[in-house]
Amino acid sequence: MAVFQASMPLLGWVIGSSFKNMVVAYDHWIALLFLGAIGAKLIYDGLRKDEGEASCLCPSNHLLLAGMALATSIDALVVGIGFGVLSINIWQPVLIIGVTTFLFSVTGVLLGMRVGERINKGIEVFGGLVLIGLGLKIFLSHIY
Repeated sequence: MAVFQASMPLLGWVIGSSFKNMVVAYDHWIALLFLGAIGAKLIYDGLRKDEGEASCLCPSNHLLLAGMALATSIDALVVGIGFGVLSINIWQPVLIIGVTTFLFSVTGVLLGMRVGERINKGIEVFGGLVLIGLGLKIFLSHIY
């Protein structure tokens, strides 16, 4: 998970750096749109789950794990595009993202075995609100 999570912002940064001159005038709108959409999706997913819905996947092979890692790191690609557009030095964020993802993945697996679905819904909604807040902060800092 950490390798994908750290690689996707790097790829996004390359993409964002390539066309930043074309979007520099409205990059804050792009950040607001992307982060808002990802945040709204997290909130939607967190609120729509039924209490009895089972969401546990027990991956049995490396291909399934790689697919899950790729699917969960698409948002990191979008963040990397934002980093490229905003001309942020990418190496420190990539290192922080990789280490943090590794530590949180290990902690999440260990915690998930103990508390599971009891806190899942609230965490997704909270994460969505944080992403929307970050998008609003970027937007407002460019406007004012």
